[in-house]
Amino acid sequence: MGDTVALLGQDVDFTCKVDNLGKHMVAFVRASSPPRLISFDEKIFRQKDKYELKSKMGPLNNEWILTVKNVQVSRFYNILHMIWSK
Repeated sequence: MGDTVALLGQDVDFTCKVDNLGKHMVAFVRASSPPRLISFDEKIFRQKDKYELKSKMGPLNNEWILTVKNVQVSRFYNILHMIWSK
């Protein structure tokens, strides 16, 4: 994922594209101290009104899209995507 910029109140998408996922699963993590798990496989764990997850998208079903809704003024933070074994 590259850097993403959004204006106040906009929704912003983070896309993770994985070829040959096999038996692994995709997770989105907020890189803070400590790290915070946002989603794992097809489940959202944090503030369901703030995040939306679309899994197995695209023509090859190999894209996961995490949407952060209604972005507000905040300090900078990273969102990472990770691949986990089942």
